[in-house]
Amino acid sequence: MKALIFDSVFNSFRGIIAYYKVMDGEIRTGDHVKFVSTDSAYHADEIGILRLEKSPRDVVKTGDVGYIIFGIKNAKGSEGRRYDYTYRPTYYHRR
Repeated sequence: MKALIFDSVFNSFRGIIAYYKVMDGEIRTGDHVKFVSTDSAYHADEIGILRLEKSPRDVVKTGDVGYIIFGIKNAKGSEGRRYDYTYRPTYYHRR
């Protein structure tokens, strides 16, 4: 999965919320996502698509514009403008 972050906000309760467009593939709740520029990886606590309000989803696919909540409380870890998922825990448990 490849996505381009176009904005982010800090929420004191949830942490950093990144707004992005999925360029290739899909992302699922629970995936581990890596910021390319900082080489930092985080767990996707919640994902969803953007409408007039946030709409949580289990999967966000190519072409969708959505949000992702990592629970990051330090903005330094999310400086990247692009990220990829590093592994999908549920995928490996199914094998």
